[in-house]
Amino acid sequence: MIAQLTNLTEGLYFMSESDYPIEVVSTDNFQARTADELLSQIVGNEKLTSSIIDFLDIDVLFRNSTKIEDWMGEDEKATADKFHRLANFVKENCSDVKVCKIGEVEKEVYIIGHTIDNQWIVLKTMSIET
Repeated sequence: MIAQLTNLTEGLYFMSESDYPIEVVSTDNFQARTADELLSQIVGNEKLTSSIIDFLDIDVLFRNSTKIEDWMGEDEKATADKFHRLANFVKENCSDVKVCKIGEVEKEVYIIGHTIDNQWIVLKTMSIET
């Protein structure tokens, strides 16, 4: 599963006011029963309680990244298709999917899902939103 995610995220940059890579985060050192518990372990309780957190659907997060427009070249269409495949992979292989943005302007973005074989997957990127 991790190898597939690494392949799907290779070369992908989340587009906001600045572009950041989408990274697969290792969850080997975490023990969690829920996505909220895992998020707390990764980010830290203090940051979670003192930051603005927006929860959203993965399709909303990738809405602009998966959209194919007439003016796009082949590279841009391929990137949009890769974002679409990543979103579908997460939705098809994970339950309890949670997507959140943490922060005000420089937002940490996490996608967390629980796999059928009882593993957690975590993707992380950043979004700049002024």
